[in-house]
Amino acid sequence: MEIPSGVYDVLTDPRTVLTNDRMQLPFQLDRPQYEQVDKVLKEIGGRWDGRKKVRNPPFSAAVQHVMHALGFLDDGGTLVSILPESVMWHSDRATTEFRELIALADGTLTRLPDESFAPSGTKVRTVLCVIDAEPGGPLPTHGWHQRQPRQLDLFSVG
Repeated sequence: MEIPSGVYDVLTDPRTVLTNDRMQLPFQLDRPQYEQVDKVLKEIGGRWDGRKKVRNPPFSAAVQHVMHALGFLDDGGTLVSILPESVMWHSDRATTEFRELIALADGTLTRLPDESFAPSGTKVRTVLCVIDAEPGGPLPTHGWHQRQPRQLDLFSVG
């Protein structure tokens, strides 16, 4: 099997951690690169490590991104994300339910020092969100989705 150069670059990056059949990336891939790496990984029988997720989502859709990431997190895993400080006080339904879910799962939202990311050119106030996904807990993790009853497809044809 020939490994595309973009995938080879990811696999040989010194930050990439390969353990048995699992791969952990402490950096973000763009969508085409992710799909290319995912395809090769599946072809060789490997899998992504779902125990830890580190996120720095677009702040305009931070809550939605974190909720989506939870769906890829294994039971027993940890999600860590930098979020805008506004998640501490926004009163819209999604943000309110997100805070309630974090509290229910004994997660934390910790304010970071002002101008934590000033060296990167931004002065946005941020919080650090840490959520541990306990097996059988309330978070909609990958394991949680697997445990949900499958719906009967009433419209399928024979």
